[in-house]
Amino acid sequence: CSPRFVPTGEPEVLKSIFATWNLLDAFMYQHDANRYQTGYLREIQVRRMVQLVRAPHVKTYCEVGMNGGHSVSAMLLANQNVTAHVFDLFKWKYSTPVVSLLNMTFSPERFDVHAGYSWNTLPDFVKRFRREGRTCDLILVDGGHSARAARSDITMLAPLANARTKLIVDDIGVNPGPGSVLKKLNETGKLVIEELYGPYEKDTMHNPCMRRA
Repeated sequence: CSPRFVPTGEPEVLKSIFATWNLLDAFMYQHDANRYQTGYLREIQVRRMVQLVRAPHVKTYCEVGMNGGHSVSAMLLANQNVTAHVFDLFKWKYSTPVVSLLNMTFSPERFDVHAGYSWNTLPDFVKRFRREGRTCDLILVDGGHSARAARSDITMLAPLANARTKLIVDDIGVNPGPGSVLKKLNETGKLVIEELYGPYEKDTMHNPCMRRA
């Protein structure tokens, strides 16, 4: 059934997101206390992503690397018209329970999961989307943090970008990793870096140390 309470303006949306994140932190800890519960997007990142996903033309969000569901839940809360397609290994003890929780929160039509390594799951998805004439309006790449993994995810998703698609890449401070891939693609004209957040020094306001519980 449709949700009874739906956040409207951006301040209300952010409050809903952060309340949901607290719930997901606790939910993850309940199912696997040995995993990091706060290894997700930083606050400065999600605030900007909320602005991007709320653009009128954004209907489809594609995400590689769901982990505890923080990013995808934020995007689904921020835009009630968005459909999310998520690619993740779903290998942690909390993975399946988190998917079940999100399935209860958001309708199956809005939340579509693809389990397995992205280099196995993305090709068929991209082919299907291209065959159906569909694209991704907003993309988050937050899967494997090696340069090879980031390059693979970005390259495979590139055919689904349209003229207004925005690509967000997390953990650009990993060396060598996603940041080096972005720099190379920008230098060769494959993409344009319009905004850059970080990398920030550890334990600063925008890069707080992760906690376990």
